[in-house]
Parts: sequence; C-alpha cells; structure tokens
Amino acid sequence: MYIAGLNLSFTESQTLNGIACLSFAGSLYIASPKSDFKKRIEEKAGKVVHMPASKRGEIITAAHGFVMFTPAVVFLTAVPFNKFVQPDWLSEYTLPNVPSSVCYATRIGCAVVIWISGAIVNSCMKHLDAQWNYIGVRERPEIVKTGPYRFVRHPMYSTAMLTMGGMAGAFWN
Repeated sequence: MYIAGLNLSFTESQTLNGIACLSFAGSLYIASPKSDFKKRIEEKAGKVVHMPASKRGEIITAAHGFVMFTPAVVFLTAVPFNKFVQPDWLSEYTLPNVPSSVCYATRIGCAVVIWISGAIVNSCMKHLDAQWNYIGVRERPEIVKTGPYRFVRHPMYSTAMLTMGGMAGAFWN
C-alpha cells in the first residue's frame, strides 16, 4: 500500500482492521471515567445503595459486562496480535462478500460510528455526573433530564447496541 509517499507493507484488509481496532480502543478511552471520578461523585451524591440488594444485582452486572466486553476483548487481542489479519477461526463468521467499494465505505463508516458512540457515552457520563453507577442509586438521588437523557431514558444501553453494530461493520464480522 502506498500512502503519503511511503511504501507500507499493509494490505487493504490489514489497514481496515487497524482502523477498526484504533476506533474501538479510542472509543473505550473516550468513554472511560477518569481517575478522580469515583471519589468526586461519592463526595457529591453519597455512597451507592445497590439494587437489588441480593447477589442477583451483582450477577446481572457481571452478565452485562461479559456480553458487552467479550467481543471487544476478542477483537482487540486476536486481530492486532495476528498482524491485523483476522484469524481463521474468526474469519468463519465474516459477513458476505460485497463489492469492494461497499465494503470499504461500510467499514470506514462503522469505524466513525464507533467513535461517535464513545463521544455519546462521554456525554452521558458528564450529564449523569454524580448519579452514575452500574446498578444502584446514590444516597442523594436526582433524576437526570439533560443531554442525551432528554431523549432516551437509558442512552448508554442504546449506545452499547450502536457500538456492537458498528463493530460488526467495522470488522466486517
């Protein structure tokens, strides 16, 4: 591949997989709370009252995390460590063949969607601020009605589905 006067030994598929990996890793970075976040929100809104108080809430949280992050971990480890080529066992689940222009446009467009979803989660975190928690409420709860919460009661779930759809297109898998 010849880019900006450099003769790089990447195939088009490797380049698109690299863009997809970079997009997803960047989106996770944008969406992640910063180091002082937990301390600051506990000072502002109090400790979390977990709901439900039983082990069921912890199991539900773990199940959500597993379903959401397993595809991310698979793609962000298997693809880069295989020189940005999808391993054979992962290629078995590839999407159908389409014309190259459609494939490239879809993969790049979906990579952009992944970045956008990271920005939406970041916006959700800013608007939730002290009310954020996995499953539970704060000692001093407030209903958030600003930002994405003006339109959707649970925009982070919607964004998670958007991200998973974006991953399917960006990795063409």
